[in-house]
Amino acid sequence: MLKFGRHKSPKDLVVHLYASLCALDEANATASKRLEKDIKKAQEEVAKSLTGLKSLLTERAEHGHGSKESDANSEKLRISEALTEVAHEMFCNEHRTAIPMLLENIDKIDFESAKFVEHLFTLLMSKRIEDKYPAVDYITRNMSVLYMLVDGYQNPEHAVSFGGMLREACRHEKIAEIFLHDARFYSLFSHVHGTAFDTSSDGFTTLRDLLTRHKPMVARFLDKNFDQFFENYRGLVESDNYVTRRQALKLLGEILLDRHNYGIMTRYIASAEHLKLIMNALKSRQKQIAFEAFHCFKVFVANPNKPRSVQNILVQNQDKLVDFLQNFQTDRQHDSQFNDEKQYLMKEIRDMRPLPPPPTAAVSGSS
Repeated sequence: MLKFGRHKSPKDLVVHLYASLCALDEANATASKRLEKDIKKAQEEVAKSLTGLKSLLTERAEHGHGSKESDANSEKLRISEALTEVAHEMFCNEHRTAIPMLLENIDKIDFESAKFVEHLFTLLMSKRIEDKYPAVDYITRNMSVLYMLVDGYQNPEHAVSFGGMLREACRHEKIAEIFLHDARFYSLFSHVHGTAFDTSSDGFTTLRDLLTRHKPMVARFLDKNFDQFFENYRGLVESDNYVTRRQALKLLGEILLDRHNYGIMTRYIASAEHLKLIMNALKSRQKQIAFEAFHCFKVFVANPNKPRSVQNILVQNQDKLVDFLQNFQTDRQHDSQFNDEKQYLMKEIRDMRPLPPPPTAAVSGSS
């Protein structure tokens, strides 16, 4: 057992943390009254290791005799060097299961230690050594860690912490791209649909981050997985949960109007089913939902190359739509952009005419 003095080396702390986690796993696997004290002892040793790492990676109050600026720079250098050693030890083959064990046992350690696990994960994800991020290489070789973070949304007490760690990992484009193309990505939608507000809200934050951070890569993903993605996304737009539905419509509008997604936008607004979905949201009695739907609806109307199916819906509902827009959210009198867009849409719809019937196919053969 490591006896904790003032300053233990990063290697000593990681080695002791790993040994304590192994002991905790072993004690839990053979749980009995006789081993309860072993479980408690292992939990205490894990907490000691994490406390030691927290102290190691936190600026210390006592400084040298130099200027405040030089002391601060010295502390930053010390922490950077310590984090480099911690990263090396955590990601080496000998201790490669340390992070999964920490995530698996997060319910079994005290609150402060659990909080620090998220902070430690964030530090490790952001640590760059020379021209590489060791944590990125580690996770791409150990995708089970990413799966554990997604599944962490099923843990009510720590769901938000797992979500925060998942977002930190997906800040790196390489990990985000792998995750988007993984079947587990779509499990995120079920967590957004969840009934617990904190979990649902955090799940949506993660989804939004994934779809807006690495825009060129996300555009390629959406193009390749258009049908599957928007079939899953439709469930969010139709959600009975007010917050989920409003956020989903707002994000959809942002996705459609982003220049990186021009090809995605043209495919989306060519669908009569998508138009019906947005028109249903536009009729919502909940003002913010209707307002966000308006920003999606205007893209359909403004399209100069409407397919026949979309044009027909707009023409068939021409008078109703003009009347509806005339009285739509009239309390936004001081929002000049909104009112200009409303006038534009009314004019566009009013001026629409039915398309001529498609030409009949020529009859082959000779008389």
